[in-house]
Amino acid sequence: MEDRKWEDLEMDCLLNVFGRLSLEDMVLGVPFVCRSWYKASTNPLCWQVLNFIPLCHLEWDASLFEERFMREYRVQKYSFTGLLKFVVTRSRGSAVVAELVGKLKHLEILLLEVIPDSFTEILQVISNHCKNFVNLKASGWVDDNVASARI
Repeated sequence: MEDRKWEDLEMDCLLNVFGRLSLEDMVLGVPFVCRSWYKASTNPLCWQVLNFIPLCHLEWDASLFEERFMREYRVQKYSFTGLLKFVVTRSRGSAVVAELVGKLKHLEILLLEVIPDSFTEILQVISNHCKNFVNLKASGWVDDNVASARI
């Protein structure tokens, strides 16, 4: 039997595995292993559910993540907003944004470059979970459902 390599795994297998990894692994690990893993990591199926909670726990050293993120992606300054934009962009619209927003109980401002299909659901989650929320900015087409949505 010939030796098999991790980088030779079929795309559907890689997507299945990567969809189960932590956000930290998907941002700072997988894309830098090899070309095939990078290509697989850009598939929106890997980014459907975004869990930022491990990145927010106090026992976790956020500065190590921030330093590595800046180094790997060659950015001068780290911001959570920048990370959020990166991940949502990488998901190409497949991220479960409403689930993410509901976990940000101290959310005050939300800026969206596009209005996602789940926009009215996001507004409802904000209304129920984000008591400090004061500002929303979104770009895109507004249909009747979005225009009539209330927080």
